[in-house]
Amino acid sequence: MGAALLEAARWLAAAVEKTDRFVRGAALKALVALREGRLPPSPAWWLRALRLHWRELDGGWHQTPEPARWDREALEASYRRWRAARRPPASAGALAVEGPLISVVAWARDAGRLRELLETLRTQPYGRWELCAESCLRATLARATGEFVAFLDPDDRLAPEGLLHVAGRLVREPDLDWLYTDADRVGADGCHGEPDLKGAFSPELALAHAFATRLAVVRRARIQEAGGLGDGAPAAAILDLLLRLWEGGARVGHVAEVCCHRGAMAAADAAADVERAVEAALRRRGLRARPVTPPVLARLGLPVRQLRWDPGLLAERPVTIVVPTRDRVDLLDTCVASLERTLDARHVRLLVVDDDSTEPATRRYLGGLERRGVLACRVVRAARPRSLFDYARVMNLAAREVETPLMLQLNDDVEATAPGWLEQMAGWFAVPEVGVVGAKLVYPNGALQHAGVALRARDGLPLHLCHGLDAEEAGYQLLPHLARNVAAVTGACLLTPTALFHELGGFDGARFRVQHNDIDYCLRVLDTGRRVVYEPAAVLVHRGSASRGAAYDYRENLAFRRRHGTRADPYLSPHLDPGSLCGPSPRLRAP
Repeated sequence: MGAALLEAARWLAAAVEKTDRFVRGAALKALVALREGRLPPSPAWWLRALRLHWRELDGGWHQTPEPARWDREALEASYRRWRAARRPPASAGALAVEGPLISVVAWARDAGRLRELLETLRTQPYGRWELCAESCLRATLARATGEFVAFLDPDDRLAPEGLLHVAGRLVREPDLDWLYTDADRVGADGCHGEPDLKGAFSPELALAHAFATRLAVVRRARIQEAGGLGDGAPAAAILDLLLRLWEGGARVGHVAEVCCHRGAMAAADAAADVERAVEAALRRRGLRARPVTPPVLARLGLPVRQLRWDPGLLAERPVTIVVPTRDRVDLLDTCVASLERTLDARHVRLLVVDDDSTEPATRRYLGGLERRGVLACRVVRAARPRSLFDYARVMNLAAREVETPLMLQLNDDVEATAPGWLEQMAGWFAVPEVGVVGAKLVYPNGALQHAGVALRARDGLPLHLCHGLDAEEAGYQLLPHLARNVAAVTGACLLTPTALFHELGGFDGARFRVQHNDIDYCLRVLDTGRRVVYEPAAVLVHRGSASRGAAYDYRENLAFRRRHGTRADPYLSPHLDPGSLCGPSPRLRAP
């Protein structure tokens, strides 16, 4: 009873605190709207805007939190509740006749494990399978006769409906060449935990983490066309096969169901083979990068990595850094000094956009930057119409002055801490399909501010992933530490080709004058077939809207919802509650 009362008290305190923030925030935003002459068109519009403001407080990503630990136990409890509420899938029915023959390839050396695997196969509702088992993966694959091959690690087990979910997807999309599924782990007590719930295929993540290889179901003809499996440990050989097939145009799909119960992790001695597979892929693609293991991942002992790009790539694609500012010399000076310390001035230009500053000290400081030639600095003055803050107009104006291939949008409250960050971001544009790259941003107290942006279709508002997590914490699926594709990144530090920015018309200032213009731009980039990349090795300190203040516009929330509100995030599992991802510990949504 005492624990329940304590939990109730905590809930009440949180509700009161949220209500207080809601009232104060709504009042402040209303005063700003009145001061700027923006009156709500109708009571219904005002009610919708207030509801969005209430939901916006759920994430609270515009506030500075204390660094938090990743709460594994909360995720496990959420997963157990989610499993208990799930309904069993429909019977196989016609799939038993129409579905493809799946060769389950297992390279088990233990007869007991093979018997366990055979039992899980016999209880599958989908009956068109064959088991191929040898001590060598290549020899096992040679015995397969099915249209598809399911690679099953010796310590893994199929979920009761695993093959049914896979076959159903293959029937619905017969042109798929590679399928991967979600997974979990079953303890000695029979309890399920450690859910590994994935999103759509991320080509950039595939170079860092073998997320799409357990459980992997692959078209056998494609394996033969690619020359079969390579050398090395089985885990590395399957990853190498995935990378080669992707380069050859194979279609990769994801089954958002737990089809596999993981056993032991891949052996530590497979890490070298995995690294060689990634190096081979980089050579085939002509990418000047090498795989490295950062300290935070080395401590975990996992065969995952980041790419270290050749610094010379920045010389081939110089960058203009665009920094908008208004009467915050204290912020701007810190930002510019950090750029001087960490950048190679030969390949970087600085364009400061003076957003109608009024203080004489600001004018003197900006004049000094130009006279000293800091990073070949130029200052462009942007007069404010009716004294309104208009970030989209400022950045579109600045883009017309950019002459380099790449343009970095950088807030004046961002501080670079170590060399190499811009080289890491610029390196990704050696991949033709990449259109935007964002950085890892942390608050001064060490809490994560930005590790990519997620979408939640429930109310249409974007969220910063892992917001508030201690930057040294592993986090769910190592999301803060792995280069990967995301739906969007924040404009506080956004690198994009200058030509692409002009091609898409820049930021949509008509709808998103202050907020969401960066997210809208990223989503329009996705619509062109290009990808957005989050680069965790580019780490900068961000004070978080320190210079913008309270310039919010309810109309822009509603406009974003109308344009993108029903858009699901492709790189997040549909089973995860997106709202909970804007925080240190994710949860599963109710089935």
